Amino acid sequence: MSLINSNQQYDVSEQRRLPVDNVGSDESVTITGETVQFYYYDASGVFTIDAGQAAGTVVVAKLANRNIKNALGDVTGTHLDSSLSFAASSLVTEVAFPYLVAATNDTRPGATKADAVTADLQNGEYCIDYRTGTLYGVKADNSTTLINVSYKIETGLAVTPGGVASEVEIVDANGDAALVTTGGSLNVQSDGYDSGTDSNKVFEVAPIDTRWENPILADETNAADGTYSYYVDMDGYRNLAIQYQDVSGGSGTATLKIYASITGDVDITSADYIDVTTSWTGAASYTSDALLVMDSPLPVKYVKVEVVASTGGADDADWALFSYKQY
Repeated sequence: MSLINSNQQYDVSEQRRLPVDNVGSDESVTITGETVQFYYYDASGVFTIDAGQAAGTVVVAKLANRNIKNALGDVTGTHLDSSLSFAASSLVTEVAFPYLVAATNDTRPGATKADAVTADLQNGEYCIDYRTGTLYGVKADNSTTLINVSYKIETGLAVTPGGVASEVEIVDANGDAALVTTGGSLNVQSDGYDSGTDSNKVFEVAPIDTRWENPILADETNAADGTYSYYVDMDGYRNLAIQYQDVSGGSGTATLKIYASITGDVDITSADYIDVTTSWTGAASYTSDALLVMDSPLPVKYVKVEVVASTGGADDADWALFSYKQY
């Protein structure tokens, strides 16, 4: 649960847990001597160990524990009051953690979330999600770890509350004593149990084989000279294929290129796009029929397919475009 507007929460906030019992007890413990490794996302969005990446690299790191406390140890820490300390030349200035940005990117690729969380950070700045023990930062040099890490957490105490019955009788829906196995365990049977196969049924709410789309992007005939852009939203999808069909440059050429963007906080037509034609397909551009299959995971938000018609004013270029994306 992420409580973004916590200033009005008197009993519960990001620092104070929901008061659901009055018998539990926790012990404040100081963790010392921990070394924390940096990781980063490479150009393909792969989570990779930091082997000395340069200054300006966006890095993430995970402490061994979560719910890091403030200096006193009574509530969850913030950038203004923290028990966390470490030695590192690459991360020197802590700023507030953008909980709203993080929460809205939790279901997106890790690289997308890391870029969103650090979007306003300068070299050497970092922020910490004290609830999860996760650090995001932008390096000031090529060092790869935090050393001499120290912080406070709470651990549960083994306390036996009073008033617990020593024996409890369990009955079924008819009021009869519940069946037990020969080993003395309670025999529990789910509603999805199939006695014919002695197995439990499992149902997929959204099967993977239904996660695909195959829209027609374009069907142009005698297109006027100019640049034509077609867009594909890759949110929730991994693979993409583009079919450039019935291509005729007419009196000139109709040249296709592919662009991609991870700037998911803007409209698809306003995103900043990078030319990925060569890196994704092996060729710089296409002027004739082609089937371009990109079956490695594509950690991007948007794809733009661009066709430039150049016929010297004859305006007689033709082409059709089909796309197929799948989970």
